[in-house]
Amino acid sequence: MAKISIKLTGIKELQQSIEKKKDLTPVKMVVAKHGALLQKKTISNMNAAYTAGYSTGATARSVTNVLSNGGLTATVSVGSEYFPYEDRAVA
Repeated sequence: MAKISIKLTGIKELQQSIEKKKDLTPVKMVVAKHGALLQKKTISNMNAAYTAGYSTGATARSVTNVLSNGGLTATVSVGSEYFPYEDRAVA
């Protein structure tokens, strides 16, 4: 049997070229869109849950959506101190 040998060259350069050309813009758009949807759903759930006369809407108004990690992470959190939960959408 004949011995077959293959030598690959330029792999490092190929990896660097791919790294330069990758575009995460579509991923960032999806994270931003779904972070905003998560924020909207959180506010909607709060408005449905807090229906008693003492509800002022302050908790729902304190809901924020912060994009981080270069736009690859959306963190939806509630600013009121008595609401300890935080949701994250991560790509």
